[in-house]
Amino acid sequence: MASLVLKNTLNAKTAQTQIQKYNTWKSIPLETTKHVKGTLLTAMRSAHANLPAFVAQAAAEIACFELPHQQWPEFIPTIKENITSPEAAPHIQQASLKCLGYTCNRLADVRIMLDGQIPELPEATINDMLTALVDGVQPSS
Repeated sequence: MASLVLKNTLNAKTAQTQIQKYNTWKSIPLETTKHVKGTLLTAMRSAHANLPAFVAQAAAEIACFELPHQQWPEFIPTIKENITSPEAAPHIQQASLKCLGYTCNRLADVRIMLDGQIPELPEATINDMLTALVDGVQPSS
């Protein structure tokens, strides 16, 4: 439930409100945001079947704030590992794929809402995201 509250706290429907929420997130001490992001990535690997799916939404919302500014370098490698690791449970792989999908959708929405006021994702980030998605939809050997 906390992850959905976090997601809803960061998500806005108007440009002005989204900018305010982004600025509020950026005003939180780095140690705190780092702890929140680390906790979300850990929870994405939870054995509890429903938890990763809920956490995926909050992680995607934060990724939307962080990735355009080349922050949260652990996000994509962790998500990619969750998707491609043979040890990852199917619910973790599915939640991680959904997280990438949510991130892509939300980034597109926010870029439109803010009329390009956020930077484009670096090409390497886009390639890593696409690779993770393609790896995730490949049939198992």
